[in-house]
Amino acid sequence: MAKLLVYDKDNTHADPDKEYRGSYKKGYIVEVYEDSKPHVSPPQPPFLILQIADRTKVQVESYMQSWDRTVDYAVVARDVVLDGWRLDLSATNPNPSGKGHLTVAKVQNYLERWGAVNIGLSGNAVRFDIAISAILQSPNFWSRDVSLIVFNETAYDEGTGIHRMEADYNAVPPPPRMNLDDFEDMFDDTVTEHDAAVISNAGGVITFDIGRDVVIQRVRDEVQRAAQDTICRRKVYLDPAYADTIIAAGRELVATAAEIAPFIRDRETE
Repeated sequence: MAKLLVYDKDNTHADPDKEYRGSYKKGYIVEVYEDSKPHVSPPQPPFLILQIADRTKVQVESYMQSWDRTVDYAVVARDVVLDGWRLDLSATNPNPSGKGHLTVAKVQNYLERWGAVNIGLSGNAVRFDIAISAILQSPNFWSRDVSLIVFNETAYDEGTGIHRMEADYNAVPPPPRMNLDDFEDMFDDTVTEHDAAVISNAGGVITFDIGRDVVIQRVRDEVQRAAQDTICRRKVYLDPAYADTIIAAGRELVATAAEIAPFIRDRETE
C-alpha cells in the first residue's frame, strides 16, 4: 500500500509566476512512502495522509514529478554574409490555458549575454537575431567576463563556416604570481577548450579559428538547457475538493486507485 503525504492549504507569493512555479497548493503530493512508514495520527496541519490500498510507492512516485518546460527552435531567416540567424524559441508543452509559454522577460538577459539582439515576442515564441561573430564576443560563450578583451573578426569563409578571430587581452590583469608564459598558456587552454584552433598567441593577442557549427550548437544546447526550467512544482495533484474529503475524514483516508482517479488533476492538460 502506498502512503501519500498531501498538502492541505494554498501557499501564496507576491509574484504570481513564482507562486505558480514553486508554492505548495492544496492537494499537492509532498512525498510518497510505503505504508510501513510511520506517521502521526491524525496528521497535523498542513499535512494529510492518503493511503492507496492497491498501489505501491514505486507505482505512485510519478505524482512527485514537476511540470518542466521543454523548448525548441525554428529558423525564421538566415544571413549567410554575416553568418547569422533569426530564430524563434518556444515552449513545446504549454497547457491549453496558456501556462508554460516562454516570455521575453524570462530569457532576454540570458540571450543578450550570448550576443543576441532584436529580442521580442512573435506569437508564443521569443524571436531574436544572433550572429557567430557576436557570440564569439559574448561572456556566455566563454563562461567568463570578457569586458576587458577586445575582439576582432579578421576572416570568415562562407563555404567552410570557419571564423578567424583576434582577441586582445592586454588590458586583462594576470592572476597574482602568474608569469607571462603561464598567462598566455591560460588563454591557449581557454580557446582550445572551446574547440577552437590557436593560430598564434603573442604580445597579448591570441588568434584562433573556430567553426560555425561548434559555436551555434553550443548556443542551442546552453540556451535550451537554461529555458527548460520548472513551470510548476507538481504536474499531477489531487483536486482540492478531495483534500477537503480527507480533512472531513479526520485528515487521513484509505482509498483505492479507482476511487481517487476522478480526482487526479494534471497541470499540463488543464
